[in-house]
Amino acid sequence: MVQQLVKPQNGPKRSFHGLRILVVEDWWIVAQELRARLEQLECEVVGLAPSVEKAMALASAATFDGAILDVDLNGKRVYPVADLLMAKGIPFFFATGFDSPQVTDNYQDIPQLRKPYAFRELQDMMAEVFSGVGEDH
Repeated sequence: MVQQLVKPQNGPKRSFHGLRILVVEDWWIVAQELRARLEQLECEVVGLAPSVEKAMALASAATFDGAILDVDLNGKRVYPVADLLMAKGIPFFFATGFDSPQVTDNYQDIPQLRKPYAFRELQDMMAEVFSGVGEDH
């Protein structure tokens, strides 16, 4: 079930204006909802990737400040993308319906936003993970 967009009551803890985000999500409606939420926070969505292959291509070529990754993309794990982002020093977090024990041990330290999540939870996770990133935009 997709939650409605809700305007934050007290505003975000920091400005996300101009923050460039790559969204890796295989469910079209979830990706569109997340894009809308990010745009509401004045982020620039640099790409929507529904597969590991598309995400790898975008992560290799695009310029962006951070990423939000679904763990399971049509039955394939997103870990190669996570590895590439870590190698490039690009911050990211997992937005997943998986429980932490289902995330491979190598990635247990990556912040996880559990689906379904509220708008405020997204903002809080972004403030934590993207702290100091893109604030010069």
